[in-house]
Amino acid sequence: MTDIDQFVLIAGALLLVAILASALSYRIGMPLLLVFLAVGMLAGEDGPGGVRNACRTMSRTGV
Repeated sequence: MTDIDQFVLIAGALLLVAILASALSYRIGMPLLLVFLAVGMLAGEDGPGGVRNACRTMSRTGV
């Protein structure tokens, strides 16, 4: 699988999780922002998703 294929697969999976999280938060009455924060934490660098930030200097300076 090429890099672009993996990127599209991960983006599609995150989109599906976002759609399911939206429906779940509506049903249980939880604010949607909390659900998206939890999904972002799980998909982030320290979570099991392990998405790495390739350019740390840009993220620190805000460029």
